[in-house]
Amino acid sequence: MPTLRLILGDQLNQNHSWFSKPDKDVTYCLFETWSETNYTRHHLQKITGFFLAMRHFAKHLKEQGHRVIYRDLDATRDLQLESITDNVLHAAKEIKAETVDAIESAESAILRARKLARKRAQMEGLLPSKKRKPRR
Repeated sequence: MPTLRLILGDQLNQNHSWFSKPDKDVTYCLFETWSETNYTRHHLQKITGFFLAMRHFAKHLKEQGHRVIYRDLDATRDLQLESITDNVLHAAKEIKAETVDAIESAESAILRARKLARKRAQMEGLLPSKKRKPRR
């Protein structure tokens, strides 16, 4: 069953369980897109550093025997794929993927942990159970 696995620029961990051994049914994908650089201000060196790290990681995965789709900015622009979502859908069709997986982003994990911590603090009486209205 063909599987596509998305890897974002802040998820380049070669020790993740996904990469323990190559699987002919799994294809990893990494994409350089302008949409990921424009959602907030980033220094050009930071963007360049992320893209360079992604390229090296994709090369490393290929050297380990994994199947990889890597699209640089020119490729995503040539295919008119503006976002990560556009690229994932295109790649999924390309390999006829039956499933698409992704590592949970650090941002969503932090938000979930923050919400859980707030709820637990409320249950333990450390925080009020309802948000207070700001004083005027």
